[in-house]
Amino acid sequence: MKQINGYLSRLAQNCWKDSLVYCEVGQGSETWALERSGLELLGLGASFSEAKQAVHAVVVAEKNREDRGNRRKPE
Repeated sequence: MKQINGYLSRLAQNCWKDSLVYCEVGQGSETWALERSGLELLGLGASFSEAKQAVHAVVVAEKNREDRGNRRKPE
């Protein structure tokens, strides 16, 4: 069964408005994933802690990527 995590989804939605983070619970295991429209599913780990760290990392990476595009080119 898939369970959407509101907290991690809201963190991801700061970068991608259509994203959802969910946990798929199976026989004694968890699989966390980030889903974005039209893009490949991104695995986030096997626990809430791993997923939280991964979401923070991808959000920071995305913001840094945006920053690089806004920097002035050296003259």
